[in-house]
Amino acid sequence: MKTLINLIKGITILFLCSAIFSSCDGDDGRPGPQGEQGEPGEPGSQGEQGEQGEPGEDGTGGSTEIIYSDWIPAVYDGDPNTESLVQFVIDTPEITDDIINSGVILVYSSTTNDGGDVYVKSLPIDSISISYSFRISQNSGASASIIITIRRLDGNPIGDYLFSESYKYVAIPSGASGGGPIVAGTTAKSKEDYTKMSYEKIKTVFNIPE
Repeated sequence: MKTLINLIKGITILFLCSAIFSSCDGDDGRPGPQGEQGEPGEPGSQGEQGEQGEPGEDGTGGSTEIIYSDWIPAVYDGDPNTESLVQFVIDTPEITDDIINSGVILVYSSTTNDGGDVYVKSLPIDSISISYSFRISQNSGASASIIITIRRLDGNPIGDYLFSESYKYVAIPSGASGGGPIVAGTTAKSKEDYTKMSYEKIKTVFNIPE
C-alpha cells in the first residue's frame, strides 16, 4: 500500500514538472531595431606600382615638301659663239627665305651627245677652260631667282664649250627627309651631304620623277 502511494506521488511530481517547463517555452519575440552604422575604418595602404607598359609606336612626322622643277631649256642672255660670259635666269618664286637661309638648293645641267646618251652634272662645274656656276638672287620685295653663269676662263668666246642644253633645280627645306629607300651616305641631312650626292641618289632619296 505504501509502495503504491509513493508511485502515485512520483507520477504526480513528474507531471507537474513537465507542465512547468512547457509553460516556460514562449514564442520568439520580434527582432529589435537595427543598430547605428559603425564609423568607417582607416584607408588601407597604397598598392605597389604596376610595371611600365611598352612604349607606343612613333607617330608620323609632319610633311616637309621639297621643291623641284622640270628640265628647263636654256635661254641665255647672250651669244655663246661671240661672248665669253653668258647667263640663264630661272624665276623661282616658290623658293622661300627659309630655304635660302637654312635649306639646300641644287642645280643640275643636262646634255645629250650625238649617240643620244644623256649626261647630268651638278653645278658648279669647273675645268681649266670653262666654269659653270649659279647663285640665288633675291632683291628686297621680289621673288627669288637662280642665275646660272657660264664663263670661258681665257676670255675667248665660249663656243663649243657650251654643252648644257637644259637645267633643273631641287630646293630642300631644312629638316626635310626623303621618302625613298635608304641609300648609303644619306643618313645626315646637311648641305654638304646633299651636294656630294649624285643626281641619281637625290632622285632616289626624294622620289623625284625624271
